[in-house]
Amino acid sequence: MQMTSPLTHIISGTAKAAAQTARAVSWWEELKPLFWYLNNAIVLFGSAAYTNIQAKEMDKTRNSNNNKNRRSTGVSVDKAPLLSNTGDTDEDSVELSVF
Repeated sequence: MQMTSPLTHIISGTAKAAAQTARAVSWWEELKPLFWYLNNAIVLFGSAAYTNIQAKEMDKTRNSNNNKNRRSTGVSVDKAPLLSNTGDTDEDSVELSVF
C-alpha cells in the first residue's frame, strides 16, 4: 500500500486550485493582469514537471524491485506458484516452494 507524501499532496492541491481558478476566470470572461496568467502557468507547469519526475522514479523503483524478485527461470516470484507438486512423492502431498 502506498501513501501520498505531504509534498505531493500540497503540490496536487495547489495545481488543482490553480486549474480551477483559471477555468473560472475563463468561464466568466474576466480580465486579469499578465502576471496572474504567468503565475498560474508556472504553477501548472511546475506541477506537471513534478508529476513527471515522480512517475519516472516510481518506474525505476518498480523495475529494480521486479529484477530482484525474478528467479533464475525468469519468472517473477510474485507470479510463481507458492505451492508446487514435486512429482517425487504421492500426488496428494504438496511441497512449499521457497524463494
